[in-house]
Amino acid sequence: MISLLPAFDTGNSDADDEVVGKDWFNAKAFPSAKFVSTSVKSLGTNRFEVQGKLTIKGKTLAVSAPFTFKPDSSAALFDGSFTIKRLDYAIGEGEWADISTVANEIQIKFHITAAAAPAKK
Repeated sequence: MISLLPAFDTGNSDADDEVVGKDWFNAKAFPSAKFVSTSVKSLGTNRFEVQGKLTIKGKTLAVSAPFTFKPDSSAALFDGSFTIKRLDYAIGEGEWADISTVANEIQIKFHITAAAAPAKK
């Protein structure tokens, strides 16, 4: 789960206030986004594709994301990206629904470092 609060950092305080508002992420009503994987398949040579359900603003849609897996001596690294259509999730409503101002297709990139939990004594 990804928390949308306490704030976004767009580099502009006015934009930070705007994106947490009702027309964008409505972070007070929907304080987090969630991805739940349903399957993973190998594409060969440390490349994989995960299928799953992405929930933003209470709307759940299927997504597919290719990623790479790099084992490390102390952790595993996962890097990938996928594209969503923001209007499918009601991100940027009202005057912001105009896709000539803000594109409808948004690329989401991720980098995950996974390390084993310390052994319990």
